[in-house]
Amino acid sequence: MVWHESEGSADGGAHLLSGEREVAKEEWEAIDGLFEKARFWQSPESDLPSGGKDGADWLVEGVRGETYQLWTAWAPLRRSASLDALARAALALVKVAERMPAADRVY
Repeated sequence: MVWHESEGSADGGAHLLSGEREVAKEEWEAIDGLFEKARFWQSPESDLPSGGKDGADWLVEGVRGETYQLWTAWAPLRRSASLDALARAALALVKVAERMPAADRVY
């Protein structure tokens, strides 16, 4: 798994860190199951509204065979069932990458 972390807006954020981590098969299957359940590979809902006083831009990219998928959302937690499911799958990736922020920084 490859991860990138940035700070600031999606169109002008500063790149902070990148890394790679080998993921055990069982761990990956659990994460993949979350993305399947959230329908990530079936053209997920993307949502980046133009405004907001506080929040975070979330971006998840995936490649499966020759299929590339991109999901973007602004502060997706607790906004809709489909966004929440994808956000929770994305958080599983963040946890595996050992980049989980403090609970008050996840929105």
